[in-house]
Amino acid sequence: MTGAGAGGGVIEGTARVVVDPDEDPFEPDEVLVCRFTDPGWAPLFGLAAAVVIDVGGAASHGAVVARELGIPCVIGTGNGTRVLRSGQRIRVDGGRGVVTVLD
Repeated sequence: MTGAGAGGGVIEGTARVVVDPDEDPFEPDEVLVCRFTDPGWAPLFGLAAAVVIDVGGAASHGAVVARELGIPCVIGTGNGTRVLRSGQRIRVDGGRGVVTVLD
């Protein structure tokens, strides 16, 4: 899956698809996969190993926060929350804008 590379670096980790940041469980060092973000998502960014976001571009909230925290981010995938599943091992390449399912 591809999108805009919005935060450099490459990380392999466990995907966690999150619909509601206040209700969905999220563990430290998981890869946050979500449709969009706003300031209410900030607590999850502090725990995330990387971020994959369906909607947005390099100047969007999620991309800016990921860069500030130094975590890989691929944004604008369009369908990450529909294709990826919680528990999957994935590789996020925030420089190239590529997400790869490893298992």
